[in-house]
Amino acid sequence: CLIFNAATGQFYQLLDSLTAPHVDWEGDTAWMQFSADGLRSAAPAAGSLEWRRESRAAVQANWRLQMRMEFNPSSANFCSFRFIESDPSFYAIQPSGSSGDDLFLILHTPEKDSVLASIAGYVNRNEVAVAMRIERDSNYTFHVYDADSLLFSTTDSTLRSSKSLSVHCAYTSSRVDKFLFSTLRAEGYAFRDTIAPKLQSIEILSPQQLRLNWSEPTLPAPGSLNGVIIRSQQGKPMDTALYTYLGPSYWDVFFDRPIPLGRWSIEVPLAVDTAGNLAFFATDSVLLDYPDRQSVQIIGIHQIEGNNGDYFIAYSPVPMPKAQIDLISKSGAKKTNHCPIDSGTIRYGNTQNARLIPGFSLPDEGVLVLKNEGIPVAVQPYDFPYAPHQSFGDFLLLADSMSYTNTQWRVVPTATPVTGPIPSKNLPKNPPNGLFGDENGINYVQFSHSLYSYLHLLSPQLQAQWTSDAPFLLPILQTALPPLLGDSSLHLLPAAFPDSGTVFFNEVHPAPDQLEEFIELASTSHRPIRLDPLRLLKTSASGTSAHRFYDTPPEFCVLPLPLFPLLAPQQLRAFSSPTSLPNDSTSLLLQGTDARTFDEMTYSPWEAPLEHRSWERISLQSPGYAPSNWAPHHARWCCPSEASPDAPNSVASAKPEVPLSAGLKRSHLSFDLNHYLPSTELWVSMAAGDLLSIRLLDRSGRPITQWHSMEGIAGNNPIGIGPYLWDEKHLSTGIYSIQIQLKNASSQQLKNLPISIYNP
Repeated sequence: CLIFNAATGQFYQLLDSLTAPHVDWEGDTAWMQFSADGLRSAAPAAGSLEWRRESRAAVQANWRLQMRMEFNPSSANFCSFRFIESDPSFYAIQPSGSSGDDLFLILHTPEKDSVLASIAGYVNRNEVAVAMRIERDSNYTFHVYDADSLLFSTTDSTLRSSKSLSVHCAYTSSRVDKFLFSTLRAEGYAFRDTIAPKLQSIEILSPQQLRLNWSEPTLPAPGSLNGVIIRSQQGKPMDTALYTYLGPSYWDVFFDRPIPLGRWSIEVPLAVDTAGNLAFFATDSVLLDYPDRQSVQIIGIHQIEGNNGDYFIAYSPVPMPKAQIDLISKSGAKKTNHCPIDSGTIRYGNTQNARLIPGFSLPDEGVLVLKNEGIPVAVQPYDFPYAPHQSFGDFLLLADSMSYTNTQWRVVPTATPVTGPIPSKNLPKNPPNGLFGDENGINYVQFSHSLYSYLHLLSPQLQAQWTSDAPFLLPILQTALPPLLGDSSLHLLPAAFPDSGTVFFNEVHPAPDQLEEFIELASTSHRPIRLDPLRLLKTSASGTSAHRFYDTPPEFCVLPLPLFPLLAPQQLRAFSSPTSLPNDSTSLLLQGTDARTFDEMTYSPWEAPLEHRSWERISLQSPGYAPSNWAPHHARWCCPSEASPDAPNSVASAKPEVPLSAGLKRSHLSFDLNHYLPSTELWVSMAAGDLLSIRLLDRSGRPITQWHSMEGIAGNNPIGIGPYLWDEKHLSTGIYSIQIQLKNASSQQLKNLPISIYNP
């Protein structure tokens, strides 16, 4: 500690007999009644009052105040003498103020009131008179006296400078004039604080939240990083976190993701105390040791009401009293229960012989998510693989090895002994099997199995984007997937709405033998296409009917925004028909919500021996309504088959498609008067008789303008691009697309070119 002397501080003194008004007092001064005996309270009604005056004494100081309360103090009627007030904190001597009769020395901060010392039963009398004397030495030790009798001593250095002292009274209506004060004296030194604040300790509140405790009131320095840096033991920066709470004595910081296990250094770049002293790069270390991913095994599930009802069996090496369980159903409903986890192999549920989870029940299929302090320690999907004779409650699902996927389960009798831990097994291949999007333009790839046990294969950025609320989905823009996850590269732009020339009928199977009825679509777009606006119009001998083509959301998903299915760029995908396909002459139209037709075809039964073959399209460049563009599926001599779902058609034309050649001379426009570039040229390679159409799309792929069409000449054709295209309407600054459609007698091609527009 520091030893001060008069040479380094300024001495302050005040003396007030409290028998006459003084101009230095402020606060509820109208309720001050002075007499020869001292200052008496004179409040008009029940409530509280506060009188305050300047006082700089803080160290090597003493304070004296005589007070008298003409009643027995209580929680409703009491007073406190507050000194070393350094807004918003102070020390206070307080007789009672609670249900007891103690005398307290209190440190008040915005977070809490801390009792530094007390003496029990000191004010247990009907009329309390105290000649209070408080001394504080250069070691920050308080000595509290009543007259010359030492009551207690304690040391606290939290507050080192003072601005004022005050008297505070609280009272009921019968006590408004029962407080009498006389002889207020304060003297001591105000020393200039030249000591920088010190980071005393760091508490681990959770794997994502830390509390930084300071030696004195401290704030981040103006202009500094409003957060901390976490570094490895070698000094490498690993992450940052912002302050969620800044109090005088401690700060709370919250990380976007759990801090990894191990020892880490926490660095505060710049902090300043109330005297302006700077602390540069205050550091301390923390050791993180908590249950991480896959630290709990769910090794048994019984989701049948009979025979002890619904329960699950889990193994954990350590207890987790703060754990909770999320149950996600196939339809996307989520239910959360508090579920303290004990160490060992334990049964949990709403049944006998189980650790009780009130209201717990399991659907036939679902995902169990166990979380401890926000970290998913187990994510376990399960299905309903029971045979009919096993579905009466006498059997359960038991893991023979751990993969955190549905492949680990086998059906066994409920009497089978269950113990943990269970050894892990090789993970099954987990290729993508679906694509979804949301209204914010984010694309989600769906996988065959939950990604929980595959996260270590992904980059840290992708790991952070995965959530247990959608365990089968991963938001992806561009990435390369490892072999277990499909061994492919993905580059996905925001989804576009379906349009003519981007989505086609490619195969129709109305009379299957071994397969199911399906309709296969083909995309020629470089962007994913939304499937939810598509409608199927069916016309047969029994009449015409309309059906949504495919708008099924993903299963086991509780994301905040609803998801819609997408057709991937250049993808062939077979869908179960939304309606029965008659084995008779039938016309199919693929339409949008505005009844625009994107494609159409007509089929009729094939003659024997081809009656169970699908209808396959020969060329996407020829219209679907042309009967000559369709043929029965051709099976290879070695491998009998009736259709080719999700694969190129056996009769597909081998003629290569000549790509549409088009480009912008300049891909940006500016309407800034200081840099005025309002137009550019689009060059398109065309053949004689080709019909060219262009229009403008917004960033989400929605058309902003109608088609502008023209016939070109053979060779490269320049087309002016400017405000005429969008009818001179005001367009805000942003990225747009010029959509080009080129048609001739046998084909139709589309191409989108990005263009940026600056319009201040």
